Amino acid sequence: MQNNSLVDDGFFFSDCYNIDFIYNTVNGRPVVYLENTEDKVVDEDAGQVILNSCSGITVKNQNINNSFYGIILINNSKYCSIINNNLKSNKVGVFLVNSNNNKIENNSFESNYRYGAFLENVKNCLIQNNIFINNTVGLMIDNDKSNRLGNKVEYNNFINNDKQADFVVKDKWFFRPIRWRYNYWDDIGIRLFYIYIIHGKFFKYYSDSQQRVFRSYRFIDWHPAKEPYDIEV
Repeated sequence: MQNNSLVDDGFFFSDCYNIDFIYNTVNGRPVVYLENTEDKVVDEDAGQVILNSCSGITVKNQNINNSFYGIILINNSKYCSIINNNLKSNKVGVFLVNSNNNKIENNSFESNYRYGAFLENVKNCLIQNNIFINNTVGLMIDNDKSNRLGNKVEYNNFINNDKQADFVVKDKWFFRPIRWRYNYWDDIGIRLFYIYIIHGKFFKYYSDSQQRVFRSYRFIDWHPAKEPYDIEV
């Protein structure tokens, strides 16, 4: 795939390998595509960043606007850091799928019209010190194929999103696949007990039909912040 120039759009891959991807741009800026790459810093001015089966990549100091998916990690990209980026007016700011042990820190997700960040079937991911503001959904974690543990959502600002956060998990009541704590939620209101409830879904399979049936579920941020954090991006 080469010599494509997209405007107010972007590229998307999933379960694809050995892609010959060169000289492509989004909104006049190069698309950074890395595959099977280790220990690299991506800080050049990019229109989109795609990491495919990568390890130890740091994506930083990006200003990605009006793209499809701003930053994508797929196919077991691991131990990567997404830090100090501004992602605005994209469909999805950051998208991780089947990629574990990654960090999303000190980013601004603003006015993305589907999700600020979308994580699908991930574990041991840290989402901290980010600003989620004016998105349709600030943060979505969808682990509907299996229970993935160790995801942490901490010290973030959730401000004026249509829905602050959402999730889907499998039906393991004794598991806590997502830990929410110390986040600032601007819609918490006045409560007798100062906690914040994050509403989502769990599902179970019925063995006779293998049909998935979804039910409402919730997680709780037991110690939400009372004031927004001073997060500089």
